[in-house]
Amino acid sequence: MDQSKPKFPRLRQVVDAVCHTNDIELHELMSNRRERRIVDARFIYYWIATKCCDKSYSEIGRFINKDHSTVMHGYKKTKHKFLDSQWSKRLHKTVTYLGLPEGTVK
Repeated sequence: MDQSKPKFPRLRQVVDAVCHTNDIELHELMSNRRERRIVDARFIYYWIATKCCDKSYSEIGRFINKDHSTVMHGYKKTKHKFLDSQWSKRLHKTVTYLGLPEGTVK
């Protein structure tokens, strides 16, 4: 039995998974557009990256052309998004796509 820690994704893998599972392009994720579907996808990225990638807010933000305070704000707002069943389904779809263990990003 393998006793090693689970392998967690790199930021690039999270970005790719978010774009794929939320049907958006990378340039949309990195843009300043505020359409709900794009904002929700960014929040999914912030949540998974913060929980799984062992990176600072600055590193997470820099990867998609956002600053650390934007990531912090998005991460905090994401805590309330779990009440939205559609958003939760999108998060679960992305987590599954990444192959992360169940409960990793709660």
